[in-house]
Amino acid sequence: MKGEFQRLLMMSEPEILALNAQAALGPVLAPERSQLSLLVRHFLERFFNHETASPDGDAKGRLILIAVATGIPGLIVALYLWPVYHPFIGWLPGRALNADPPPNWLQVNHHFFFVLYSFVAMGIVTVFEWDLFFPDLLDVFVLATLPIRDRKLFLARVAAIATFIVGFLLDANFLAPLVLPASFDPPNLPRLLAGHIVAVLASGLFSAAFILALQGVLLSVLGERFFRRPSLILQGLSITVLLMLLLLFPALSGAVPMLLQSRNPFVLYCPPFWFLGIYQRVLEGPAALPIYGRLAETGCAALLITNAAAAPVYPLAYVRRVGQLVLGPCAHGTRNWAVRPLDALLHATVLRPPWAAPSSTSSIKHCCVSRAIASTWSSIAESAFLL
Repeated sequence: MKGEFQRLLMMSEPEILALNAQAALGPVLAPERSQLSLLVRHFLERFFNHETASPDGDAKGRLILIAVATGIPGLIVALYLWPVYHPFIGWLPGRALNADPPPNWLQVNHHFFFVLYSFVAMGIVTVFEWDLFFPDLLDVFVLATLPIRDRKLFLARVAAIATFIVGFLLDANFLAPLVLPASFDPPNLPRLLAGHIVAVLASGLFSAAFILALQGVLLSVLGERFFRRPSLILQGLSITVLLMLLLLFPALSGAVPMLLQSRNPFVLYCPPFWFLGIYQRVLEGPAALPIYGRLAETGCAALLITNAAAAPVYPLAYVRRVGQLVLGPCAHGTRNWAVRPLDALLHATVLRPPWAAPSSTSSIKHCCVSRAIASTWSSIAESAFLL
């Protein structure tokens, strides 16, 4: 296990040893892994080893870089908050050294940032890996030919998606709680840590589950062919909205007291505020404002509904995606829509429908002639319409 952990942190290939040194190490025993674990590892590697995420093929190194980049912002903000709660000479300007803790609404804004960051980070990560949550041609025509059951392929992909989401969810939020007790110096440390951990995990999980459920619904309803058209637009719009929420946090935080006190409808329909309600409700207990209780109830209900919707929707979208990859896009007619009424009139009055089953030789001849006449009339009608 120690060697595996060291290799995980190494950014380069292990050192090449001499033959005598390798012989002194003894026989190398390959770890025994089940077929399911190998498939899960394969799908996890695919999440980081593709043309967009890792063009050089170094999935492990890219994984470490993404993990560090995701977890650092929360740590930096937590460190920045230390002088806000512990002023010293020269900082903060104009504030006495023996001043009381920051006002309550300022502390609420600090809590709101961590909830919002978890929501945005998990949303962007899920949207970025959007296309890899479902099988592609390589999975269908390579893995399907191996002696692997379809059920096991499905379970392995679900396990890989769950591992990916939970891993990033913990990675984006586990550094800040290590610093927050020293930065906030709260009177009730267990409540602070419990409220922070529950709120940020629920916020990030809701964001990832909502995007996964939305993708599954669109893929199930529209199909692969029609889903591809709005997919890029929806991805770009989702990332734009998430980044705007994060970048506009300074302006939004100034309006948080007014929005919460007036029970503005924007608060009731903006998901990050739901999980801010969970944060404050756990932290303050029964003394919290009534609006926090209502927001906390909405957040818990939304989290349960989203996960309950994603559970049945994903298998339906998975089956439809695999079926369309195997069968290919459905054939569609290229005949001009303007001549379809004329075709229907001809088949209803003069000509027999081309799909009528002939019962004798004369019927076969009559059907062939009818099809030829129908084809001729359709060609003439189309040419006349184009002219």
